[in-house]
Amino acid sequence: MNKQFTYLVALLSFSIFLGACKTKKAITKEVLPEIKEEKAFNLKSNDIKTLNFNNAIVSFNFNQQTISSKVAIKAIKDSVIQISFIPALGIEMVRAYFKKDSVIILDKINQQCISSSYDSTIIGKLPISFYDLQGLLFNQVFLASGETVQADSVNSLFSIKEYPDGVMLKAKKANTDRQYTEFNINSNGQIFRANIISPTTILSCKYSDFEMADQILFPKELKIMYMQGPSSQMGNISIKNMSFNTDVKINEADISRYTKIENLDQIILNKQ
Repeated sequence: MNKQFTYLVALLSFSIFLGACKTKKAITKEVLPEIKEEKAFNLKSNDIKTLNFNNAIVSFNFNQQTISSKVAIKAIKDSVIQISFIPALGIEMVRAYFKKDSVIILDKINQQCISSSYDSTIIGKLPISFYDLQGLLFNQVFLASGETVQADSVNSLFSIKEYPDGVMLKAKKANTDRQYTEFNINSNGQIFRANIISPTTILSCKYSDFEMADQILFPKELKIMYMQGPSSQMGNISIKNMSFNTDVKINEADISRYTKIENLDQIILNKQ
């Protein structure tokens, strides 16, 4: 298997958020410190409509290797998220579009593409929706049903408990898949951890190294962990350059020029 192919498969795996593992064994959530009675607090919710990370690095483990790649991430709220993987020489190898009802992955090197819904077996049923991914990427409080939560609605939608260095929010209701969200908020009202929890999976994102850009206080480091049964995957996004609420242009692709494939295994078989 050549190095180019290793990058391609790894980046595809990351671009669909590491896919769902096969096991259905229920997992045990980490034991948290004792929390106290419900309390009020002030959430510093950001007002991001668009974001543009034109220089970021993703790194993650794949086949016992640590893979790193430069990426560019663009997003328009409630519309689309575009992730371009540019591992070497400024050449875009993979581009992924996450839309409200579909995922499109372009293998630009081999002119192949996958277009699928989130719950299709073509890419493996994803444990998250577009709105989950958007909420994690935008560092915002949201419900598993897809609703972004405004600061004045937090008390009615979440239980609020004291937690070391701040509070924990836990959604009072789960969605139809029994998923719910919870968030750790520091004493300054900033989200430093988000969890999407279901009976068999936990998707967690930790935020750090906050910096002001375009009047938005935003984390430059996102550490992602996905756990299902005994299996887990970890990744990291380090943002080098970021801007918010600017005119973002999505690079739409004419997928009719690409050979449509039915699953990721076809890319693997074609390159072995």
